Amino acid sequence: VVPLTRGVRRRGPDEGRRLAKAFDVLVKQTGIALVDGEFDGEAFPVPLMASSEIVVQLSNSATSIKNAYMMIKRLNLELGRRPFGTLVTGASEAEARVVYDNMAHAASRYLAVNLVSMGSVPADEYLQRAARLGRAVVDAFPLAGASVAFRQLAGRFAMGSCNHFRA
Repeated sequence: VVPLTRGVRRRGPDEGRRLAKAFDVLVKQTGIALVDGEFDGEAFPVPLMASSEIVVQLSNSATSIKNAYMMIKRLNLELGRRPFGTLVTGASEAEARVVYDNMAHAASRYLAVNLVSMGSVPADEYLQRAARLGRAVVDAFPLAGASVAFRQLAGRFAMGSCNHFRA
């Protein structure tokens, strides 16, 4: 898992090439690389990401849904028509289904884009407890709702048609 956060700018083309080369090595060694980042509308920090599977994470808040839809719209303009995965966090399974159904309908109707549900991760007090312990929730509290959801999500990533990256 690699965080690529907003506000971090590369200093030049050499740094971009080094980053791309590092990701190429990681992909060859691991098969899947999860990238936590934001698309800034300019270009992907690693060119290979543009041709890889993209999963957009959102919550069930109106602001998050709007931002996720706008990101899918920008990615669609940048990359052309292709499917995008969605992952709803901080919501019950039923709430996540409603969010996905509404987004999938809007994306299909207005953007001609297919969305694929990657599932959901519920709000779970055990996430914060595990963080305070400095441990992963799946290790510290394996029966917690978030742990179950993360294991299911990992299975989807492993069995999915991933091209190496998820953002």
